[in-house]
Amino acid sequence: MSSRNVLVFAAGGDAHGTAAQALLGRCRGHPVHERWWLTLMGDAQLRIEHALDLTRNDLAVFVVDVPNLRESFRFRALPHLNGHRLASAEEAVTPQDVLHTLSTLGRRDELPQCYALELRGPGSDSVSAERTTDVDSAFEFLIDLLDEPESMRWNEQLTEA
Repeated sequence: MSSRNVLVFAAGGDAHGTAAQALLGRCRGHPVHERWWLTLMGDAQLRIEHALDLTRNDLAVFVVDVPNLRESFRFRALPHLNGHRLASAEEAVTPQDVLHTLSTLGRRDELPQCYALELRGPGSDSVSAERTTDVDSAFEFLIDLLDEPESMRWNEQLTEA
């Protein structure tokens, strides 16, 4: 059993309106959700306050829908940003913004390794056969990652640098 704490955070839409939320729902219905070191969270959108959810985790995966993604899903590491970025109120908060917020709270030495699991964004909120297949593929990939939650192994699985 792992001694690492892992957060999987799905952002976007309502309970099952997006591929990201559908994937989170699959995780909640799987025995993986019973692991003591795993936290599954979802929200309609990322907010700066979610930086506090990262504080007790060693690894984090942000599951997000990406419009016009050619692949079923893409897994990439999220860089730690230096400096600061001021987002306007109209801009969506990104996983990097959440990570940066945590670093500005005096936790720069405690930042978890963060990743994005990007799913092909839906053209609409309807569930299609293609979207179901995409979620199935991403779910199997994520479950495999969670079987061995170590950043070195996860870095070997990156589909984009």
